[in-house]
Amino acid sequence: MVEWFYTDIEATQQGPVDESTLLDLNREGTIHAKTLVWHEGMADWAPFADVAAPLFGETEDGIPVEVGVCAHSNRVYPVSEMMPYGEAVIGLEH
Repeated sequence: MVEWFYTDIEATQQGPVDESTLLDLNREGTIHAKTLVWHEGMADWAPFADVAAPLFGETEDGIPVEVGVCAHSNRVYPVSEMMPYGEAVIGLEH
């Protein structure tokens, strides 16, 4: 199991947490698209949005789910759970 670390609002390292908890933190708004995350094997810390797709699962073809960033909350969502809002997209919970 991969152990993830993330930075909080004060740029302090937090974790480790598992993938499920990392996704829960995104849903709760504790982390967002630009939050830096890292796990062993990564060359460097990366924004959550850049590494999130595989965490949301795969399509029937084995391709990581496509994700987007909500213009309102800055949270990462599967594109299937988003809707257009002008020229942006927002998560359906808004």
